[in-house]
Amino acid sequence: MLAAAEMIKRSGCAKHPVGAVLVRGGLIIGRGANGSMRADTRHTVCERVRRGCKTGEGYELCPNCITPGHVEPMTIADARACKQDTNGADLYLFGHWWCCEPCWRVMVDAGIGRVYLLKHAKGFQFGRKSKYKLAKDALRHAWTYAYRDRKVRKRDFRQLWQLQINEAARKSGTNYSRFINGLKKKNIEIDRKILAELIQEHPEIFQKILEEVASPK
Repeated sequence: MLAAAEMIKRSGCAKHPVGAVLVRGGLIIGRGANGSMRADTRHTVCERVRRGCKTGEGYELCPNCITPGHVEPMTIADARACKQDTNGADLYLFGHWWCCEPCWRVMVDAGIGRVYLLKHAKGFQFGRKSKYKLAKDALRHAWTYAYRDRKVRKRDFRQLWQLQINEAARKSGTNYSRFINGLKKKNIEIDRKILAELIQEHPEIFQKILEEVASPK
């Protein structure tokens, strides 16, 4: 696991660095990193990124993105260069969760037994942390829900702050909407999170803000 993570330092891809090791019989027989064969292009801007290419498209535009520069075939090539048998070996990937079809063919031809995803699938249960297909599907679902729920969390907190501000404002004879409108007219820029914290921790400061908003000038 640590060996695969260490190989990321040799990656030639500035956007998605990936490291890998090939293990057979408990011994590392091959190492690789995506784009490491083109170290001269390590910090250049990927043309696929500039053009907004989707995953699996436009690999020919970037020398680091072409299939020979992918981490899977490079790791297998390293093992073969050391005259190691790859049949039945396990491939450990760090920082990766997707594989293109040409790389799948290379791994099948090399007789790779299992593919382990080590970075993002860490902590998943059963085969979802070690089996490539299960981990890929689990990660897709996890990241989809994480993206959705980050927005839900922000929305829930905003609603909570609004309730707290409204309750405190009503005690002074106004309400949330009139209070926020008064802040804008007075050019007082304080976000709702800070206002809610003032209500909880420094109510005297919040009361002064209410008085300033309620003043005619």
